[in-house]
Amino acid sequence: MFGHRFKDKVMEIAGGRFSRRPQRYQFRYEVRLENTGTKVSEIEIVCPLPSDFDYQTVQDVVFDPSVSGTGREEKYHNAFAWWTLALGSQEVRTVGYTAKIYVTPRRRSFESVPVTPAAAPKSMPAGNRYLQMTDAVIARARQVAHGAPDTMTAARQCYDDVIARLQYGRPIEGLYSATDALTQPAVDCGGFSTLLGSMLISLGIPARVLLGFWAGHPASTMHAWLEGEIVPGSWLPMDPAVEQLRKLGRSKKSGGFGVVGSDRVVVSVGCDYTVKVGNRTVEVPILQHPVIRTSVEGAVRSDVTVRAERI
Repeated sequence: MFGHRFKDKVMEIAGGRFSRRPQRYQFRYEVRLENTGTKVSEIEIVCPLPSDFDYQTVQDVVFDPSVSGTGREEKYHNAFAWWTLALGSQEVRTVGYTAKIYVTPRRRSFESVPVTPAAAPKSMPAGNRYLQMTDAVIARARQVAHGAPDTMTAARQCYDDVIARLQYGRPIEGLYSATDALTQPAVDCGGFSTLLGSMLISLGIPARVLLGFWAGHPASTMHAWLEGEIVPGSWLPMDPAVEQLRKLGRSKKSGGFGVVGSDRVVVSVGCDYTVKVGNRTVEVPILQHPVIRTSVEGAVRSDVTVRAERI
């Protein structure tokens, strides 16, 4: 009997069915630092802190060791913590935190979403190094969404086009740009998200990348997906990379157009911004892995371990 229950639990996890229900996770974010050089190195390390959303609640955050400070950046209001420490030659230190995080699945009822006419913006919004409204992106978005009667339809057509056009592969620690997604033979979830986001923005639909980690699965690896503001104040989740992988039989994780499960933890929103660390301003491409500054270049090795286990 125990064997059958264990097998059923394994199959539930493998199929991602648990992600259809609210979940509670013990979340651990840990960075191991090793000074491989011969001199003492001063280190400043900035790590993301998961925030509260209407689908995610963070409680009981415990830092180890005590942090040098915490803050929120101004553009997206992402929370972060930082440590400053001196690491001697060949010394190893670990910094990080634990938290309890409650996550509920997200599913939008399309019938209840008001629609607005789909039209290109009068002036193109400024992009950044990842969300790029280039001539190629704009042309692609307008071709794909041509004739769409409303923003929901336009977003869905762009979403389907990204799934059909891109090939998943070559995962990286950072974030592929929209141009990368159009020109590289394969990109990971970040490339799917930045291309789709750039296409939506070029049509006048605000979009932002979400960054986090898988939760409740055997490995809490990195993940990126997208939200589009289809109507003011209403953000629609979209996960084209996972939907493509699921259609190809390469994944059973949750994610689609308007649907994401409770098997992920968001640690930050947006890309390409700055954070204030004490009196310094630090440029942040994305806040998922830590941002580390050292006084001795190349001397410090870092390894990140993230675990999000169901409790």
